[in-house]
Amino acid sequence: MSHSFVRRSHKHGNLYPEAYNWLKHIPDTCLFHVDYKDRHPFSRYSNSLQKIMESYIKVLDEIDNVNTALLNAEGQIVYTWDKLSKAQEELLFSLLSHF
Repeated sequence: MSHSFVRRSHKHGNLYPEAYNWLKHIPDTCLFHVDYKDRHPFSRYSNSLQKIMESYIKVLDEIDNVNTALLNAEGQIVYTWDKLSKAQEELLFSLLSHF
């Protein structure tokens, strides 16, 4: 059996991983998450993907800030580098949490 990693919104309904669609269609009656006062697996997965996307956007925004930063008299970029490293750290943490 061959698996493709290509996703098309017109074919799959969205561009999220296949697990997104599978989890979305699990009926509550098949799960015990309410008994443990927990979220439906789809909700947990969806929130995790959202955190990844938000973190990724922060990294891209900080890269853009580096690209548009001004230079000082010595020709060095005037930018607080810890912002980019913090954004990268958040992205890595969100990816690790998801996996």
